[in-house]
Amino acid sequence: MQVFLVGGAVRDELLNLSITEKDWVVVGSTVEAMLAQGYRQVGKDFPVFLHPETHEEYALARTERKKGHGYSGFEVFAEPEVTLEQDLARRDLTINAIAKDKQGDWIDPYGGRQDIQRRVLRHVSPAFEEDPLRVLRLARFAAKFPDFTIAPETIAMCKRMVQAHELAYLTAERVWQEWEKVCQTKQPSRFIDILDELGAWQVIMPYCTQPTEDSLQFKRLTGIVKDERLFVTLGLYLDKNTYAEYQKSLAIPSKIKQLAQVVYHLSPQWQDLSMPAASLLELMQTTDAIRRSERFMHAVTILGHLHQGRPQHLQEQWQALLTAVQMVKPDQEWLQSKKNQISDLLRTKRQETIQNWQKNRPAE
Repeated sequence: MQVFLVGGAVRDELLNLSITEKDWVVVGSTVEAMLAQGYRQVGKDFPVFLHPETHEEYALARTERKKGHGYSGFEVFAEPEVTLEQDLARRDLTINAIAKDKQGDWIDPYGGRQDIQRRVLRHVSPAFEEDPLRVLRLARFAAKFPDFTIAPETIAMCKRMVQAHELAYLTAERVWQEWEKVCQTKQPSRFIDILDELGAWQVIMPYCTQPTEDSLQFKRLTGIVKDERLFVTLGLYLDKNTYAEYQKSLAIPSKIKQLAQVVYHLSPQWQDLSMPAASLLELMQTTDAIRRSERFMHAVTILGHLHQGRPQHLQEQWQALLTAVQMVKPDQEWLQSKKNQISDLLRTKRQETIQNWQKNRPAE
């Protein structure tokens, strides 16, 4: 049995980047042998194991054969006779197809180190064309490493994949997972540029009613919002029905949808803390700010990012006002009133609290 370090850890070491996790390939072993040594199997589609002490992932060397459409239509072979070179051949890009043995020697059958030196993203083999998800991964790596170019032959291959409608088999959940990773890259807007160049943008974002304008809006926002909040802010710029379709087509998680609703309701008035107390309270109630203050303040922070140049104290004042309103609790006199009057009394007291806060509000 031979063990090799592979994938992102090897690539990032060569790029002098910090290594966050390590993946290993095991050559010449079986499922039974791995289990006998205390490894815990976690892979469903192919044999992947967790080391009994480090809990790092160890996968049996494997080959794959295409048997259907999409990124999941593969038949996997993980047998002791599968070589390291065969395992590396099924990987997407040459920079991800480098291995390192226990002695510290590099195994690089597909020129990954040379492509790192030349700053080139290049597919390993024609097998790249069998997995449509790799088009999105390529664009994501272009955003992660903005100083890398993409090999012309890889661009041509991706365009063929798009034209063959392979990307139509990607699920909304998988596309969203790629977007989450893209939002953490150095230059998310490049992901959009590459997809535009490949003709894939409108395929993965099918509800772009104005493709060029919408992609430009995405790119502008990626320069302001550096994480999945990008999809929260879109609701401020897109038609309401279109935005609803975006959320559905990308399988956006519920917590982000809910945050988007708060931002949408808050946006027109969030800078006006001098509005009538009744209106401020209604805005707080509409956005469920009193019960879900953390989400509300998250929305305020997002709006602060979008309106660059707004003073920091505006967010601080929202927090102070919200805290004051949250302090209003029913006292014993209220509790002795009829139950159907408690909500009215509470509303009145909260409005009084807002009015008092406005009178003593720090000057801008």
